[in-house]
Amino acid sequence: MSEVLDLDGLGQVELLKNRYLTPLELMDATISRIEKVEPSIRALSYFDFEKARDQAKKITSQNNRSRPFHGLPLLIKDNTSVPGMPLTYGSRLFLNNVGVERSDYITRLEQAGFIFIGKSSVSEFSILPSTESLLMGVTKNPWNLDYSASGSSGGAAAAVSAGMMPLAHANDVGGSIRLPASVCGLFGFKPSVGRCVSATMHQSNLSELMIHHCVSHSVRDSAMFLNVTQNGYQSIPLSAAKPYRSLRIALFQSNYLNVEVDQEISYALEQTAQMCRSLGHRVEYVDFSHNIDSQAICDAFMYVAAETVANIANIMATSLRVSKESLLLEPYTKELIHWYEKNPQVQAKKPSFQSVKCIFDDYFKEYDVLLSPTLPMLPYKIGELSPVSDFSHTVDMVKNISAYTSLLNISGGAAMSVPLHQAANGLPIGMQFSADKGHDQLLFELAYLLEQSFPWRKRIPKK
Repeated sequence: MSEVLDLDGLGQVELLKNRYLTPLELMDATISRIEKVEPSIRALSYFDFEKARDQAKKITSQNNRSRPFHGLPLLIKDNTSVPGMPLTYGSRLFLNNVGVERSDYITRLEQAGFIFIGKSSVSEFSILPSTESLLMGVTKNPWNLDYSASGSSGGAAAAVSAGMMPLAHANDVGGSIRLPASVCGLFGFKPSVGRCVSATMHQSNLSELMIHHCVSHSVRDSAMFLNVTQNGYQSIPLSAAKPYRSLRIALFQSNYLNVEVDQEISYALEQTAQMCRSLGHRVEYVDFSHNIDSQAICDAFMYVAAETVANIANIMATSLRVSKESLLLEPYTKELIHWYEKNPQVQAKKPSFQSVKCIFDDYFKEYDVLLSPTLPMLPYKIGELSPVSDFSHTVDMVKNISAYTSLLNISGGAAMSVPLHQAANGLPIGMQFSADKGHDQLLFELAYLLEQSFPWRKRIPKK
């Protein structure tokens, strides 16, 4: 069964559909793997193995095996509601909260045949790119337990990287799919804005930026996941197009914050350019030098996150009839709310966002794809982004970490982190490719070629 668990999701489903094993046998094997590695990784915030087994038994007794993810176990990120499952948002304030709402997104995943086995850990309200919370503790990177699995989808990425399951649900506001995918050696895709059915019943400034998808080992798993959650678009193929066309790729190492790029990242970026050229693509170096107010954009992003948690705090304080100061919130969250209340002028955020959209519109008039690092630095250690760290230090580090990823949430285009490299210390390095809004298939076609030509599946953490 160890060899079965090392297959990608669609590989496991093929065995299920051809009756080489049953959903219950796959579930039992998955649970055994989780029980073995979870104590050292801490990727799950909740699990209900008996309920998952019951669902697997029910599917085993049915004859309908046509669903694309028939009988496959799946983790849902713990900031997304599944009726009857805990919904903590990584916060002690919601320790006893249980999901009630069933979004169209969750319904689609259920209809696709997934069995929800539990919830993956997140940072409090998913606002820090390291999955460390006072509620659930620290999620560790399977490649090196001294390092962060990043975030906020760190629990999902750590679980998949550790081999608990082949893919897991994730979502992304400023890089929360791509960042953990990069440091955990996974494929992480962020679909175009508006591509998928809704994953929330409530709209806010934060939900307008949040994109739901998954982290996975294989490109085809990610493509099928998009096929079952997208809203009226043509299905993404599950293999490379033949023949494929040569792409115009713009490579930029500079970023809008002028964050210094680690030397190993620069070397990996140059290697990636050579890989793309060897596949017949044209790669040109460009400089991200625009008349852009980087501080206004950073403040706008920070404001959106702060506004969300401030609203939550106000609602909960009123509901519990206590002061906001007494709420069980982490120090960083409290400081963020304080910053929000002291900076009402940052509400003028939309003009800043519009300038970003115009910049990327101009790029995509000339190029098919943009190539950059996913992160400007190597994976970071646990504790460097703790929710109890100095607020100013944490804010600066968050900005630096998301220097390449966050703008793609504003632009609305598709983006992916591809696990093409490893650092000298053995930790993974992802490269980010992005395309114009609606051109998701183009990125998948490129990802298939990279996966076939420079396979990463054999590079896994030591078990």
